[in-house]
Amino acid sequence: MFAFFTSAASVSVWAALTDARQIRQYLDGLALQSTWAPGSPIVVSLRNRRTVIGEVLCVQLHHRLSYVIHPPEATAVYLTWLLRDTDGGCVCTLQVDETAATEPTELEDVWLPIMAALQRVVTPLAIP
Repeated sequence: MFAFFTSAASVSVWAALTDARQIRQYLDGLALQSTWAPGSPIVVSLRNRRTVIGEVLCVQLHHRLSYVIHPPEATAVYLTWLLRDTDGGCVCTLQVDETAATEPTELEDVWLPIMAALQRVVTPLAIP
C-alpha cells in the first residue's frame, strides 16, 4: 500500500486519476482512457495502436476507483485508489494487488516514482 498527502482537494486528485492528459504526466507518457464507469474497458495507445488492457471494477466518485490492468505478456494488476479529504487537503492511497508473486521491493521500484509524480501533478504550486 502506498500513500501521500496533498493540499489539493480530492476532486482534483480524482481528475488526475481519470483524465488521460494528466495520467500521461505521471505514468511515463502512457495515457489510460476510459469512461471510468464500472465494467468499462481501459484503453492505452501503444506504438500507434490502441489496446484494451483493463476494466474498471468499482467507482465511488471522488473517493474510490478500482480497476484491473492486464498488460500484454504480463500478469494482471489490480489497483484501488482511495481518496480521503482532510483538513487542508487530501490523502491519496493506492493498494496494488498482483496475480503473480512479486517482491515488495519490486512493487516499490515501480509504484513509488509514480506516486511521487502524481503528487507533483496534483499539488498546487506554493506561492513564495
